[in-house]
Amino acid sequence: FPTLRSSDLQGFLLRVTGQAPLSLTASIPFHIAQIGSLAYILWLIMLRHWCDSRQFWSFPSHVFAAAVALLSWLLIFSPLCWGHYLTYLCPFWGWLLWEATLTRPRAILATAAILMHWAPLPELRWLHIPEPINSYMLLGLILMFALAVMRLSAGAPTLPNRLRIAQA
Repeated sequence: FPTLRSSDLQGFLLRVTGQAPLSLTASIPFHIAQIGSLAYILWLIMLRHWCDSRQFWSFPSHVFAAAVALLSWLLIFSPLCWGHYLTYLCPFWGWLLWEATLTRPRAILATAAILMHWAPLPELRWLHIPEPINSYMLLGLILMFALAVMRLSAGAPTLPNRLRIAQA
């Protein structure tokens, strides 16, 4: 199955369970996680938009976090996510590096996420990596998603000389 080499959560579950399609006991929690995580992202985005939109969305870090949260969610839960799809996230590595300047745990998570997307080893057909190591790119997606949700959940950035979008 070519889909068994994909970097999404469904591909991971197919590889781990050895079942195609997923059984009902595996697909129900998958769909609950899918819908629940999207609802949470949209709630964070809309809550911030309605409560303090001018203040919250004036920080580029929040705009980038919203984009990363939505894009990484799409890649995590898509029915198929090849390794080269993760290049969609490369423009956000600058945001990840900025997040890495805030705290040591964020630096570790951001660095790990970038390194996990650096080389798509599962695309090398001659290289057989066992699970769950084979799904390291999915873990990188989940780390980016977690950092984005953490940024959306937090208040204003903690750096004293933070950047703001110019108010016209």
